[in-house]
Amino acid sequence: MLLTFVDLDAFGRERGVLWNARGGDHMTLTLHWQTTGIEAGRLLLDAIAARFGVTWPKGRVLVFDFDVHHGNGTQHAFEERKDVLFCSMHQHPLTLYPGTGFAEERGRGAGLGYTINAPMAPYSTDADYLALFEQRLLPAFRAYQPQFVLISAGFDAHRDDPLAMINLTQFGFDRLLAQMKQLALECCGGKLVSALEGGYNYAALSACVASHLEILQADEPRL
Repeated sequence: MLLTFVDLDAFGRERGVLWNARGGDHMTLTLHWQTTGIEAGRLLLDAIAARFGVTWPKGRVLVFDFDVHHGNGTQHAFEERKDVLFCSMHQHPLTLYPGTGFAEERGRGAGLGYTINAPMAPYSTDADYLALFEQRLLPAFRAYQPQFVLISAGFDAHRDDPLAMINLTQFGFDRLLAQMKQLALECCGGKLVSALEGGYNYAALSACVASHLEILQADEPRL
Protein backbone atom coordinates (compact mmCIF):
# COMPACT_ATOMS: atom_id res chain seq x y z
CA MET A 1 0.00 0.00 0.00
CA LEU A 2 1.18 3.50 -0.80
CA LEU A 3 0.50 6.34 1.61
CA THR A 4 0.70 9.88 0.32
CA PHE A 5 1.30 12.28 3.19
CA VAL A 6 -0.22 15.71 2.95
CA ASP A 7 1.11 16.55 6.39
CA LEU A 8 3.54 14.37 8.34
CA ASP A 9 1.85 15.17 11.64
CA ALA A 10 0.11 11.96 12.74
CA PHE A 11 -3.54 11.84 11.75
CA GLY A 12 -3.40 15.23 10.05
CA ARG A 13 -3.70 17.42 13.10
CA GLU A 14 -3.90 20.48 10.86
CA ARG A 15 -4.20 18.98 7.40
CA GLY A 16 -5.71 15.83 6.03
CA VAL A 17 -4.00 12.74 4.68
CA LEU A 18 -4.74 10.97 1.41
CA TRP A 19 -4.23 7.22 1.55
CA ASN A 20 -3.79 5.76 -1.92
CA ALA A 21 -4.63 2.10 -1.33
CA ARG A 22 -5.32 1.30 -4.96
CA GLY A 23 -3.38 -1.73 -6.11
CA GLY A 24 -5.32 -2.41 -9.27
CA ASP A 25 -9.00 -2.37 -10.18
CA HIS A 26 -11.14 -2.84 -7.07
CA MET A 27 -8.24 -3.98 -4.89
CA THR A 28 -8.85 -0.98 -2.69
CA LEU A 29 -12.46 -2.10 -2.30
CA THR A 30 -11.68 -5.29 -0.37
CA LEU A 31 -13.29 -3.84 2.72
CA HIS A 32 -15.71 -1.75 0.69
CA TRP A 33 -17.38 -4.71 -1.01
CA GLN A 34 -16.17 -8.05 0.28
CA THR A 35 -15.13 -8.05 3.91
CA THR A 36 -17.77 -9.32 6.30
CA GLY A 37 -17.99 -9.77 10.05
CA ILE A 38 -18.00 -7.20 12.80
CA GLU A 39 -14.42 -8.02 13.79
CA ALA A 40 -13.26 -6.95 10.32
CA GLY A 41 -14.41 -3.41 10.93
CA ARG A 42 -11.34 -2.34 12.83
CA LEU A 43 -8.92 -3.78 10.26
CA LEU A 44 -8.88 -0.64 8.17
CA LEU A 45 -8.80 1.62 11.21
CA ASP A 46 -6.02 -0.37 12.86
CA ALA A 47 -4.00 -0.37 9.62
CA ILE A 48 -4.14 3.42 9.50
CA ALA A 49 -3.18 3.72 13.16
CA ALA A 50 -0.27 1.31 12.74
CA ARG A 51 1.05 3.15 9.68
CA PHE A 52 1.08 6.42 11.58
CA GLY A 53 2.62 4.83 14.68
CA VAL A 54 -0.17 5.90 17.00
CA THR A 55 -2.79 4.23 19.12
CA TRP A 56 -6.24 4.32 17.60
CA PRO A 57 -8.33 6.86 19.51
CA LYS A 58 -11.07 5.47 21.71
CA GLY A 59 -14.00 7.58 20.74
CA ARG A 60 -16.36 8.50 17.96
CA VAL A 61 -15.26 7.83 14.38
CA LEU A 62 -17.13 9.12 11.34
CA VAL A 63 -16.77 7.20 8.06
CA PHE A 64 -18.17 9.00 5.00
CA ASP A 65 -18.18 6.98 1.78
CA PHE A 66 -19.03 8.72 -1.50
CA ASP A 67 -17.92 5.95 -3.86
CA VAL A 68 -20.69 5.34 -6.39
CA HIS A 69 -21.20 1.81 -5.00
CA HIS A 70 -22.68 1.18 -1.57
CA GLY A 71 -20.03 0.48 1.07
CA ASN A 72 -21.64 -2.77 2.13
CA GLY A 73 -18.54 -4.31 3.69
CA THR A 74 -17.89 -1.24 5.83
CA GLN A 75 -21.53 -1.05 6.82
CA HIS A 76 -21.62 -4.70 7.86
CA ALA A 77 -18.43 -4.28 9.86
CA PHE A 78 -19.83 -1.45 11.97
CA GLU A 79 -23.60 -1.83 11.89
CA GLU A 80 -23.83 -3.04 15.50
CA ARG A 81 -21.56 -0.31 16.92
CA LYS A 82 -22.32 3.22 18.00
CA ASP A 83 -18.69 4.36 18.25
CA VAL A 84 -18.59 4.51 14.42
CA LEU A 85 -21.10 6.56 12.44
CA PHE A 86 -21.04 5.16 8.89
CA CYS A 87 -22.60 7.06 6.01
CA SER A 88 -22.67 5.90 2.40
CA MET A 89 -23.80 8.15 -0.45
CA HIS A 90 -24.14 6.03 -3.58
CA GLN A 91 -26.18 5.25 -6.69
CA HIS A 92 -29.51 3.68 -5.80
CA PRO A 93 -29.13 -0.06 -5.10
CA LEU A 94 -31.96 -1.00 -7.47
CA THR A 95 -29.79 0.29 -10.31
CA LEU A 96 -26.22 -0.71 -9.38
CA TYR A 97 -24.12 -3.44 -7.76
CA PRO A 98 -24.03 -4.59 -4.97
CA GLY A 99 -27.76 -3.99 -4.55
CA THR A 100 -27.58 -2.89 -0.91
CA GLY A 101 -27.67 0.45 0.84
CA PHE A 102 -31.35 1.31 1.06
CA ALA A 103 -32.29 4.22 3.30
CA GLU A 104 -34.06 1.79 5.62
CA GLU A 105 -30.73 0.15 6.49
CA ARG A 106 -29.89 2.07 9.69
CA GLY A 107 -27.80 -0.36 11.73
CA ARG A 108 -28.69 -3.04 14.24
CA GLY A 109 -28.74 -3.54 17.99
CA ALA A 110 -26.57 -1.01 19.80
CA GLY A 111 -25.67 0.47 16.42
CA LEU A 112 -29.23 1.25 15.36
CA GLY A 113 -29.28 4.79 14.00
CA TYR A 114 -25.50 4.91 13.47
CA THR A 115 -25.69 3.81 9.82
CA ILE A 116 -26.90 6.38 7.30
CA ASN A 117 -27.55 5.38 3.71
CA ALA A 118 -28.22 8.07 1.12
CA PRO A 119 -29.07 6.31 -2.16
CA MET A 120 -29.07 8.67 -5.14
CA ALA A 121 -31.16 8.33 -8.28
CA PRO A 122 -29.35 7.70 -11.57
CA TYR A 123 -28.26 10.92 -13.28
CA SER A 124 -28.10 12.84 -9.98
CA THR A 125 -26.01 16.00 -10.30
CA ASP A 126 -23.78 18.15 -8.10
CA ALA A 127 -26.86 20.10 -7.03
CA ASP A 128 -28.70 16.93 -6.01
CA TYR A 129 -25.77 15.59 -4.01
CA LEU A 130 -24.95 18.88 -2.30
CA ALA A 131 -28.56 19.59 -1.35
CA LEU A 132 -28.91 16.23 0.41
CA PHE A 133 -25.45 16.45 1.95
CA GLU A 134 -25.87 19.95 3.32
CA GLN A 135 -29.48 19.61 4.46
CA ARG A 136 -29.42 16.11 5.95
CA LEU A 137 -25.98 14.51 6.25
CA LEU A 138 -23.79 17.36 7.47
CA PRO A 139 -26.15 18.25 10.36
CA ALA A 140 -26.11 14.57 11.41
CA PHE A 141 -22.30 14.53 11.30
CA ARG A 142 -22.08 17.68 13.42
CA ALA A 143 -24.53 16.28 15.94
CA TYR A 144 -22.35 13.17 16.27
CA GLN A 145 -19.24 15.30 17.06
CA PRO A 146 -16.68 12.84 15.63
CA GLN A 147 -13.22 12.57 17.16
CA PHE A 148 -11.77 11.28 13.89
CA VAL A 149 -12.99 11.46 10.28
CA LEU A 150 -12.34 8.87 7.56
CA ILE A 151 -13.44 9.43 3.95
CA SER A 152 -13.81 6.63 1.41
CA ALA A 153 -13.09 8.76 -1.65
CA GLY A 154 -14.36 7.02 -4.75
CA PHE A 155 -14.49 9.16 -7.89
CA ASP A 156 -16.55 6.73 -9.98
CA ALA A 157 -19.61 8.92 -9.47
CA HIS A 158 -18.03 11.37 -11.96
CA ARG A 159 -20.19 12.10 -14.98
CA ASP A 160 -17.42 10.86 -17.31
CA ASP A 161 -16.89 7.56 -15.49
CA PRO A 162 -18.04 4.53 -17.50
CA LEU A 163 -19.06 2.37 -14.55
CA ALA A 164 -22.25 4.01 -13.29
CA MET A 165 -24.88 6.68 -13.94
CA ILE A 166 -24.18 9.56 -11.56
CA ASN A 167 -23.29 12.97 -12.97
CA LEU A 168 -20.98 14.54 -10.40
CA THR A 169 -18.25 16.92 -11.55
CA GLN A 170 -14.98 17.94 -9.95
CA PHE A 171 -16.81 20.87 -8.38
CA GLY A 172 -19.18 18.53 -6.55
CA PHE A 173 -16.38 16.35 -5.20
CA ASP A 174 -14.41 19.44 -4.15
CA ARG A 175 -17.38 20.87 -2.30
CA LEU A 176 -18.00 17.62 -0.42
CA LEU A 177 -14.37 17.41 0.69
CA ALA A 178 -14.11 21.07 1.67
CA GLN A 179 -17.11 20.75 3.96
CA MET A 180 -15.81 17.49 5.45
CA LYS A 181 -12.47 19.17 6.13
CA GLN A 182 -14.22 22.07 7.83
CA LEU A 183 -16.20 19.58 9.92
CA ALA A 184 -12.97 17.83 10.99
CA LEU A 185 -11.39 21.16 11.93
CA GLU A 186 -14.42 22.09 14.00
CA CYS A 187 -14.91 18.74 15.74
CA CYS A 188 -11.52 17.04 16.07
CA GLY A 189 -8.70 19.42 15.27
CA GLY A 190 -8.50 18.37 11.61
CA LYS A 191 -7.97 14.64 12.20
CA LEU A 192 -8.96 13.32 8.78
CA VAL A 193 -7.79 10.51 6.49
CA SER A 194 -9.10 10.16 2.94
CA ALA A 195 -8.74 6.70 1.35
CA LEU A 196 -8.66 6.66 -2.44
CA GLU A 197 -11.12 4.16 -3.91
CA GLY A 198 -12.93 3.92 -7.27
CA GLY A 199 -12.51 5.93 -10.46
CA TYR A 200 -12.21 4.44 -13.96
CA ASN A 201 -12.00 7.41 -16.28
CA TYR A 202 -8.37 8.20 -15.68
CA ALA A 203 -8.50 11.78 -16.94
CA ALA A 204 -11.37 12.59 -14.59
CA LEU A 205 -9.76 10.60 -11.77
CA SER A 206 -6.40 12.39 -12.04
CA ALA A 207 -8.03 15.82 -12.09
CA CYS A 208 -10.24 15.01 -9.11
CA VAL A 209 -7.40 13.51 -7.06
CA ALA A 210 -5.14 16.51 -7.76
CA SER A 211 -7.85 18.87 -6.58
CA HIS A 212 -8.57 16.61 -3.59
CA LEU A 213 -4.92 16.90 -2.54
CA GLU A 214 -4.92 20.67 -2.97
CA ILE A 215 -7.90 20.98 -0.64
CA LEU A 216 -6.33 18.71 1.95
CA GLN A 217 -3.09 20.72 1.84
CA ALA A 218 -4.74 24.13 2.03
CA ASP A 219 -4.60 26.02 5.31
CA GLU A 220 -8.31 26.76 5.07
CA PRO A 221 -11.10 24.78 3.38
CA ARG A 222 -12.26 26.13 0.01
CA LEU A 223 -15.88 26.68 1.02
